[in-house]
Amino acid sequence: MCMIDPAGQIAERAAGTSVLWVVASQASQRSGPIGPLPRRFRRGVELAWSPVDVVLAARDLSNLVVVAATLVVAILCAHHGGLTSLIMNLPALAVVWGAAYGVIRLGRWWRGVGPSDHEPPRHQR
Repeated sequence: MCMIDPAGQIAERAAGTSVLWVVASQASQRSGPIGPLPRRFRRGVELAWSPVDVVLAARDLSNLVVVAATLVVAILCAHHGGLTSLIMNLPALAVVWGAAYGVIRLGRWWRGVGPSDHEPPRHQR
């Protein structure tokens, strides 16, 4: 049985299931970068992520994002159905809060950014 790898050459072994094998074989086709586009694209992406990194690194800002998302949904529920609708939709508010909190935690893990260690305030006498 003859197998062909992604580079179009006959493979001696079965095709690897790892992404690294596919990426390594595709990278060998190119001798160098295509041009200045990838470098500019990377700079643009990092520039776009910088405000997100600031929010993820600051406890106050990330807490503000979570509270703001929950508050917006609570206001929408109260606007359309009053206090009764707000009480009936408390599980939905918990889901919104949990989703916003989870996205913040995932972003901190993904970007490798975290808030500084929390130090309790000193009581001055």
